[in-house]
Amino acid sequence: MNHDPIYLNWEFWTAIVAALALVLSQLPPINQLVRGVKLTMIVYPRAGVGHKVGNPNMQLGVVLSNTGGRQANIKGIIITVLREGSTLATLPAQIYSPESDPTKQRLFVGFKINPNEDQNHNFNFFVDLPRNAERELRNKTLVLMNDINAKRAALGNTDKILAEADPVNVQPFHEMVSKNFIWIEGEYSINVRVESSDAKILVEKNFRFTLYESDSRQLRNYEAEYKYGNGIYYGSENQWLWIKISEG
Repeated sequence: MNHDPIYLNWEFWTAIVAALALVLSQLPPINQLVRGVKLTMIVYPRAGVGHKVGNPNMQLGVVLSNTGGRQANIKGIIITVLREGSTLATLPAQIYSPESDPTKQRLFVGFKINPNEDQNHNFNFFVDLPRNAERELRNKTLVLMNDINAKRAALGNTDKILAEADPVNVQPFHEMVSKNFIWIEGEYSINVRVESSDAKILVEKNFRFTLYESDSRQLRNYEAEYKYGNGIYYGSENQWLWIKISEG
């Protein structure tokens, strides 16, 4: 019988090496453990500015790149809009088009970016309305829609007919615009930040843009179509003003 010490038994060391190899194969490479998540962001130089009955919204094309060693868990992308140093609105990303394909739209609930991966998406940012304000908007929209549909039906209900709602059913939307509209002439800055699932800021950048009087007037004039339902229960996705933005 062989009574050599176990540390002299080559079969013992072969088993140890095999076990270590198995354990290490289940772990990320050392460079991934050390590098962590490192996110970079590029924002397209043109942005969409708009509003829904005065409530501001924006549209941005964003490229996010994970140059770190761990998967990035993106949970939120948020825009803060400022004019003359005062915060006007906070707009979370609500909808996005993967690969910036406008034919595909998804509710934004977050996504993951693997190491050495780029993702290019188009994001729509708009206000989270309080529940009572959202309920009021839906109720007023239903009244307007029913009014217009009844008038169209009486006129023959063809697609070419523009039926005009009673002023009493349109006026609430004009009042909402007067109360909520922020896009007046001036210099604006926006802070765009990308947050992880634990609300940690993974990357953020500041941008600036200018709105001229004609820009503000164009955005405000969209409400002239409210009496036809345009911009209320259809068509608002086309009511964008495209502007240049610059980093800084």
